[in-house]
Amino acid sequence: MVRYKTEPGKKEQKILAEISLNTPNNLKRRKVTSAVSAVLCVIYAAFAVWMFVRGVVGNGFLLLGFAVLFLLIILFSKKIQLSIMQKVMKKKNNAVLSGTLEYVIDDDGVAITSPLGTGKNNWSAFDRWGEQDGYIYLVRLDNNVVLMDKSRLTPDELKELERLLGNVKKISLIEKLPDLNAVKGGFGERLAAYYSKTVFSDVYVLHDVLIDGKDEHKSQIDLIIIAASGIYVVEVKTFSDAKIYGDGRKRDWQYYLGGHRYDFYNPIMQNKKHVEYLKKMLSDFAKVEFYSVVLMLCDDCKVSNVNRSDRVDTVVCTSLPAMNRAMKMFLEANETKLSPADTRKIYDYIKENQEQGKEARRAHKEDVKAYWQKVQTERENRVCPYCKKPLVLRHGQYGDFYGCSGYPKCRYTEK
Repeated sequence: MVRYKTEPGKKEQKILAEISLNTPNNLKRRKVTSAVSAVLCVIYAAFAVWMFVRGVVGNGFLLLGFAVLFLLIILFSKKIQLSIMQKVMKKKNNAVLSGTLEYVIDDDGVAITSPLGTGKNNWSAFDRWGEQDGYIYLVRLDNNVVLMDKSRLTPDELKELERLLGNVKKISLIEKLPDLNAVKGGFGERLAAYYSKTVFSDVYVLHDVLIDGKDEHKSQIDLIIIAASGIYVVEVKTFSDAKIYGDGRKRDWQYYLGGHRYDFYNPIMQNKKHVEYLKKMLSDFAKVEFYSVVLMLCDDCKVSNVNRSDRVDTVVCTSLPAMNRAMKMFLEANETKLSPADTRKIYDYIKENQEQGKEARRAHKEDVKAYWQKVQTERENRVCPYCKKPLVLRHGQYGDFYGCSGYPKCRYTEK
């Protein structure tokens, strides 16, 4: 059981508004509003120009004013919606926010005591949970929110709360986006392929390549770029309107969308495995340099510890021009050059020896599904993803964290 008391203030009101602001419905409303405003802006601007041409200056300025108004709505739609929601929430919650709230969370649900009275919510009354700006929130089916400051909870309370929150289905990234390949599919990969051809004069590009890793596992590579300077293995991630935070040394990265947090597998590690399998496949080709390029097409991306050594062979790019600059950097730094005949041989070899057919891809999907089930089990049992030893709770200078029991040989940590 976890007992939590709070006196909500302006900060909590702001966070509640932001949580509601980033729900899928409100994101859709902003997109529709922006689209309609853009159309009206163009129409009013066109009529304004027509009025000026005809010499009706007064009407022209009036129409131009409307065009500017719709332009401002497009630019500040999120701030406008946030301001409206904050005012609505202030009026709606004035009676509740003027006093103390107490939450008692146990295996049966959440009991809420407020100035309006006491009520019990079973876990079936909650739709989802997530994290926002250091707060844990629970959203009921009627969109009311339970908000708790993580910094005010002890490590034991956080551990117990994590267990209790298992009663509410937290949609994982894989469940939220059932087919990531379909999302990123032709769009991101083909754009990346197109841009890569502006960097290299002679280049071969392969899309969606499935290769055998010779260890009972297969690897599905988004993009392989074969140039004179080496082989570029590209992993494309397309997350519209999302914010991504990650550490190259940690297995899980965080994906924020619509006020929700999702964990997904570290794409640097994922692409490292792709490079490893491709190296095995091309072991007969000597003196070939391999580079790992992770292309994150999203709203914002902050990543640390990309390379584990002084040798830079991995980059994380947040745009196609950034990917081009990275490949140019590799091109200038690499002294070994492949001949046109060698690049053609490598291209033909990969194309001929890749796994083909529906059966191979179906088997790969089953393999990926089994792997994720294994990862989920390891997460629940707190197992180190590297050495498979148990994770233990440690107390550090900046707070509590889980570290591998194999330290100092293994330095894996997670919060």
